[in-house]
Amino acid sequence: ARVAGQTAIAYDSGTVALAAGSDIVLVAVPETGTSLSPVQLLLAPKGASAAFAKDARAALRVAHFSPNVPAVDVRLVDVVKRFGDAVAVDHISLEVQDGEFFSLLGPSGCGKTTTLRMIGGFEDPSRGTVYLGGRDVTDFPPYKRDVNTVFQSYALFPHLDVFENVAFGLRRKKVPKDEVKSRVDDALRLVEMGGFDKRKPGQMSGGQQQRVALARALVNRPKVLLLDEPLGALDLKLRKQMQLELKSIQQEVGITFIYVTHDQEEAMTMSDRLAVMRHGRIEQTVGPEEVYEHPATPF
Repeated sequence: ARVAGQTAIAYDSGTVALAAGSDIVLVAVPETGTSLSPVQLLLAPKGASAAFAKDARAALRVAHFSPNVPAVDVRLVDVVKRFGDAVAVDHISLEVQDGEFFSLLGPSGCGKTTTLRMIGGFEDPSRGTVYLGGRDVTDFPPYKRDVNTVFQSYALFPHLDVFENVAFGLRRKKVPKDEVKSRVDDALRLVEMGGFDKRKPGQMSGGQQQRVALARALVNRPKVLLLDEPLGALDLKLRKQMQLELKSIQQEVGITFIYVTHDQEEAMTMSDRLAVMRHGRIEQTVGPEEVYEHPATPF
């Protein structure tokens, strides 16, 4: 369990201390209808199973958090998005783990891009909560969220060369000049675009422009990278090549990727897990093999 970015350890029912880490952590969530604070912490032995603890005030549901359980980078809780009378996203909840390649898969109009935009802060939920790294960011604008987005349209500045396109965000953050050069060079090397730093977007192919757009997002070292059908404009051969390269890059940098696609093969090839969406709802959230072998619904 983490509080303000630190591991919270309770020495007794009334005293909570913060430390760098521990093998003994339980978090107790109050039952509905109690007047207790949202989170209470109790000391319990390592390896304790889920159980109910009672004190003089109320019953608390106790869940054990093992140090080996992956951290959750992104969490959506009962999120709804309406556009007038149309419901684009209909009460979805999901969790994306730290360092995971997670895909939102579904046909056009299923709500996957709207969901991605709410994570990035480009759309406000009609109801529900968006958490990034355990922090409620529902009302935060995009620039206050530790995320970057790669769009299908590339969105490169046509008047800037490759180097300045990639460096744009760093310069806005007032990063020192020497560090800008080092980080841009590293990002271009990562996407195999070293030596292209002086070219303009109009002098490159679609695949090369997409690599530059990816480098521009990665150079800021975001906690989460959002990718909105970034390979949709590429031809089939290049798209398959980029699928493998995207997965390789994600594994190398260790950043959480959330990838939107309507292509089943694409989602199956790259994802650690995926959420199948239909009519604004999530049909199933599992690994690629599970959704192939044991689909939850006929869809």
